Amino acid sequence: MSGPLLRVAVPVPLFQHFDYSLPSELPMPAPGTRVRVPFGPRRLIGVVLGLSTAAPGPRTRALIEILDERPALDQELLALGDWAARYYHEPIGQVLATMLPPADAKPVPAATWLRLVGDPGERLAALDADYIRSAVTACTAGVARVHLIGHAEDGAVLRELYTRDGAGLFVHADDAYETTRAATIDDIGGILALIAPLESDGKLVPRSREQLELEIEHFAVTKRDGLVIACAALLPLGDGSAAELACVAVHAEYRGGGRAAALLAHLETRARRQGIASIFALTTAAPHWFVEHGFAKTAPDALPVARRELYNYQRNSLVLQKTIPA
Repeated sequence: MSGPLLRVAVPVPLFQHFDYSLPSELPMPAPGTRVRVPFGPRRLIGVVLGLSTAAPGPRTRALIEILDERPALDQELLALGDWAARYYHEPIGQVLATMLPPADAKPVPAATWLRLVGDPGERLAALDADYIRSAVTACTAGVARVHLIGHAEDGAVLRELYTRDGAGLFVHADDAYETTRAATIDDIGGILALIAPLESDGKLVPRSREQLELEIEHFAVTKRDGLVIACAALLPLGDGSAAELACVAVHAEYRGGGRAAALLAHLETRARRQGIASIFALTTAAPHWFVEHGFAKTAPDALPVARRELYNYQRNSLVLQKTIPA
């Protein structure tokens, strides 16, 4: 037996919806739910618009399958799709199809999207969980980036359009959005721009472009959306059993996020691969950071001979050393 008739928007180039009967063994789907329906010899995925007031006819066909436990499109999105179809003179089924996730996209469990968003819970509780779940579902289905912008914040859209980090909540599945990796020759301009303010303040020893080009293979960078926001170098010393951690810099807008620590971990892994047993660091600005990350204060005499001969006693940098376990 068949139940009531449902109005379904099917992704075909026709300016109408189609009526399908609901098999008695299937539950009533809410508007916005994806369903699989027969259409000629094909099986297509449509969107339920609601109940039909028409009477079933001899050619009325039954829908095959309900694909969602909860609507893929809420009432607001359905209304937006209806408006877009009328405004742009496009078939409603094709418009709604562009708003849907892939047919094989699975709902993301709450524990997963909470972990992916990386929020401790208090701030997240104030947001609409359905929007966040939808954002993560979109990312797991192939969308690289989703931006959720609140309407209550004045100027939020302008900040989203004209600043690097935008406004609101950003969920991304783009591995290249922020990554820590070995530096290349193409990163030199970004590194120079990053370290220039620190060189001016005397916190870093000045480096020319030519010197940086010679040392670039020893650098690692963190890039965020194409911008170098952190860098560091591991410069071999003496016979290669020791190295200097140099030119550690983090963009002023991104300090306090653990990026320097991530670069240090990246370079320590490199040091182990290269058989480096000890890393030295010379600093005038932040000795406490190095101590917090396993370095111990030592004397300039502990430096390898070649590096000790270049030690600038006028600068009077503090020398720190860290042993790298094999």
